Amino acid sequence: MPLMDPAVPVDAAVDHVRGAPDGTVTLVEYGDYECPHCGTAAPVVLELLQRFDGKLRFVWRHLPLPDVHPNAALAAEAAEAAGAQGDFWGMHDRLLEDQDALQLPDWSAAHTNSPWMRRPSSATCGRGVSASGWPMRWQVPRRRAWRERRRFFINDVQYRGADDLESLEFAIRTALRMTETRADLARDGG
Repeated sequence: MPLMDPAVPVDAAVDHVRGAPDGTVTLVEYGDYECPHCGTAAPVVLELLQRFDGKLRFVWRHLPLPDVHPNAALAAEAAEAAGAQGDFWGMHDRLLEDQDALQLPDWSAAHTNSPWMRRPSSATCGRGVSASGWPMRWQVPRRRAWRERRRFFINDVQYRGADDLESLEFAIRTALRMTETRADLARDGG
């Protein structure tokens, strides 16, 4: 099964889900913790979750690009290690807020003393294995589109617009209306 197939259903046992667990609209982001666009989009996503409270489900899927961002895979492993201790989203937010700290000389100082972060074991760190022992599910994308910030999917459709609040909000409102219209038609038998 291809990693970036939008038809891959959300699996709460594997995916990291924030917002409404059964939201009407699902926003999936394939992200890289060193990507400046991911860092810029992070507060936008948080605002969208507030604006669409109860209707929006956000899913983060790791997609580190090691040829461009050499520390992204290690950052994803650190997020998984925090997740194994119950705070994936705390580490996730911190990594995106302080991307400058992802330079390897700064890595230990920035994250070793985090209250929810024990250092990943040397047996897993750097090998694509999460702290819980399961292999990380990512590949380096080969298609150019993935290098051009086309990393969001809204209800399984690749989003090609801007990453700003107004553009994403419009796209989510549109998806919400479409989903509600389909539900109304199904309920009315039409």
